[in-house]
Amino acid sequence: IDNLTSEDVYNPGVSGYFLDYIEHKLKPLGHIYVPSDRPWRNARDNLDDFKKLLKIAVDDSVSLADKIDAEWNKLSGWGGDRHYAKKLVFCNYPDEVVPIFKTEHLEHFVKILGLREDIDEKAINRFGKGYDDFSLGQKYELLNNIVLDFKKSREEIKDWDNALYVRLLYEAFPPFEVVTPAKVV
Repeated sequence: IDNLTSEDVYNPGVSGYFLDYIEHKLKPLGHIYVPSDRPWRNARDNLDDFKKLLKIAVDDSVSLADKIDAEWNKLSGWGGDRHYAKKLVFCNYPDEVVPIFKTEHLEHFVKILGLREDIDEKAINRFGKGYDDFSLGQKYELLNNIVLDFKKSREEIKDWDNALYVRLLYEAFPPFEVVTPAKVV
């Protein structure tokens, strides 16, 4: 990470820069929608901040919640639901993190799998507060662990890699988003 240059991070027109892998080359592991290159330019242009965040993302001593709750919003376009940060973390921890980058989708799968009932108890046991009071990273860590625990409890899928497991979830139980007439046009 220390040796990354701005051109290594984002260099449009040249194949193989770091964020090209995250957005395009690793798309089969979990798609993230990037409406413009603004987030990539901001990572490149704020290289020191980006490197600090990358170090947090790959630090084994930092919890999943804290990796996602790190100051990604220092890079314009990286805040919000932190899809890009989640994908970076997944790439480093593919056995511990599921490639589901939208929090609403994780909530959908927890509900559809019938795992929502004791979520507040799990939340209190893990973080000492109810789910509704969680940070984004805390939600992501808890939901990720619930979905992974479900996989591990099923003999027929427990040995699957997480990308295959998530593909099954999306194909069997797709999260439907309401399409309004304005979106159709």
